[in-house]
Amino acid sequence: MKKRLLFVDDEPEILDLLQDIFHRSHCEILAAGSGGMALKIVRESLVDLILCDLKLPDISGIEVLQQAKQERPGIKAILTTGYFDPSQNGGEGYEKVVDKFIPKPWDILALKKDIQDLLDND
Repeated sequence: MKKRLLFVDDEPEILDLLQDIFHRSHCEILAAGSGGMALKIVRESLVDLILCDLKLPDISGIEVLQQAKQERPGIKAILTTGYFDPSQNGGEGYEKVVDKFIPKPWDILALKKDIQDLLDND
């Protein structure tokens, strides 16, 4: 069965880029432009992994990942941002819900490997 990846970012060009990168990955790719949309997808679909930006227009990426893990405890969660490292700048508690933190800009090959590693550890 194909793994389902959910990419969450409020910048459409970032979502397009991620979809382009992963379109040959043998995974089903889902995308959301807001935290609320992401949580709706999590409730309606069996998502295996979420890559979520920290800054979203409605709720923070950490909140999205917390709620997603409450809905689906086995879901893998990656937090990403270009603003700061949450482990060093007031993102207390993020490590309880985030399996991996990846700062922007991404190294595409490393990003693909990190996602594959998390999916393989199911």
